[in-house]
Amino acid sequence: VDPKTFEKEVQRLGINNDSAIVVYDHHGVYSSPRAWWLFKTMGHQNVAVLNGGFPEWIKANYPTEKTTKYKGNLGVFKANYQSSTISDYHRVLEAIS
Repeated sequence: VDPKTFEKEVQRLGINNDSAIVVYDHHGVYSSPRAWWLFKTMGHQNVAVLNGGFPEWIKANYPTEKTTKYKGNLGVFKANYQSSTISDYHRVLEAIS
């Protein structure tokens, strides 16, 4: 994902650089780690994966809300791309040896 595109899309969700973010998915822990990694790659440190995902949340009988489309203000998130989170073939081979 291009950092500028990521920045624009998370701003549409009202996310700022000081936002605390918890990512989860409906299958336990399936795609949420990718969202966590993307936020880390874009320089956001205050992000976590919900342990067990949504199924564990429901199983623990924690409160939920009906999903609605975000209609608030734009966030002011600014991406700070961290190239060190990306590895190519050569970096993997180097790490192995």
